[in-house]
Amino acid sequence: MLYGQRWATVLLLAFAVCGAYGADEADDFKILSATYSAGEKKVDVTKDLAAMVADGALTVTATDDLAGGDMPPGERLLLIVYQYGGKSRVGKAALNETVTLPEQDLTVPAGRSFVMFTEVKGPILSEAHAKAMRSARIETANRRARALVVEVNTPGGRVNLTQKIVEEIRQAEDFPTIAWVKGQGAISAGVWVALACDKVVISPGAVMGASMPYHVTDGLTDVVEEKFLSTLRSQYAAAARMHGRPGALAEAMVDPGLEVWEVRRDGRLHYVRADQAGDADRRNKVSTISAPGKLLSVTAAEAVRLGLADAIVRDEDVVTAAATVADLGQDPLIYRKSLLAEKAYARETAAEERARLEAERRRAELEKRWRAEWERLREAEAELIAMDPRRYPYIFEGEDRRFKDGGKAWRERSEKCIEEANKCIESLENLIELVEPLAGEDQDARRALFEMRRYLQRLRVRRTRLEELKDRKGIAD
Repeated sequence: MLYGQRWATVLLLAFAVCGAYGADEADDFKILSATYSAGEKKVDVTKDLAAMVADGALTVTATDDLAGGDMPPGERLLLIVYQYGGKSRVGKAALNETVTLPEQDLTVPAGRSFVMFTEVKGPILSEAHAKAMRSARIETANRRARALVVEVNTPGGRVNLTQKIVEEIRQAEDFPTIAWVKGQGAISAGVWVALACDKVVISPGAVMGASMPYHVTDGLTDVVEEKFLSTLRSQYAAAARMHGRPGALAEAMVDPGLEVWEVRRDGRLHYVRADQAGDADRRNKVSTISAPGKLLSVTAAEAVRLGLADAIVRDEDVVTAAATVADLGQDPLIYRKSLLAEKAYARETAAEERARLEAERRRAELEKRWRAEWERLREAEAELIAMDPRRYPYIFEGEDRRFKDGGKAWRERSEKCIEEANKCIESLENLIELVEPLAGEDQDARRALFEMRRYLQRLRVRRTRLEELKDRKGIAD
């Protein structure tokens, strides 16, 4: 399902069974037009709706995203004009209402069903993958696909974003999910995505593993603290055990400090952490699968042997393999790509790219602003030094060298210098507040921030000294 802004709402269009229709009547069915409106804005969604129906859709979930995701507040209305039985018919649906149309399946031959496909490809660095997964999951349910195959071909990415993908996969209830590990494989966080699926098949040459998390700052990596690592170990192990896979092996992909043994129990091979092994496990140890100090990664053959994957498949056999491992029966199956997932991914990545460019524009403007202000304040320091009353000549009288004017000129110059110092201090404090959020990712900003703080300290010392001396009456004071 596609989701729009927070005010976006869900509108379900049910393409329900209306009885048995003849071949001529079925061929006569056609979407003529479809519009989706919100307030004064109307969007033509004929092409998208017709494509969904023509691709075998039995139900279509329509949200504001069906119209592009950017709709203003206002009353929603979906108006569909379609041809059937030689006549034009109209279906209207207001918010949370349904339009009932004749059930049509124009591309899937009678007696056949299909498997929905979506993908997690490339680095997981945005929410586009999770939103695409949500769309694929709901489209699979709406179109009554037999299963959802998740193509996993990723080097990993951010843990929090991967968790959102995993949560979407776990919400699939009416059909099995099958991870197809292909290409470079399921690396790092990609392992979690694969383990979250009910079944796992893997292509020759693909690998799984190397999932140790890192903090990344300024392009430099650093290991995470133990409490975070412990949580992630548990999440990987839980995902594996939920589908009958060895939890200890999943943990060894996250934590290089673990040692995992292969042991024999009751004639079967099991995998246990060395630090959790009992006496019987030590006596029946067969081999060390993961040595301490090394993250576990496995090839396709090793993944199947160790129970992390169910089968090795070639690309052309993946549909058949999915049917076999998920026990979908003997009926022929057809491959179907999730159109809504592709649209959701494209829309989200486009939105994120626009946001990124806008953020860069604002950042460039902000950098230009703080650099100009910093240059002005640095020049002001020389002016403050020149204004210092101690740099001027004075006329003294008497043995105690009192100011002849009673200290009037000294006081006026001191007050003027203090006033300018206060202005500089206030401007500098505001500038520091502006630059501090940028210093985490910008080395120039960090260096400038360090100099700003030193300059601020000098200004405060100068102001304090001037305030102490402004009322002096002579050079001896």
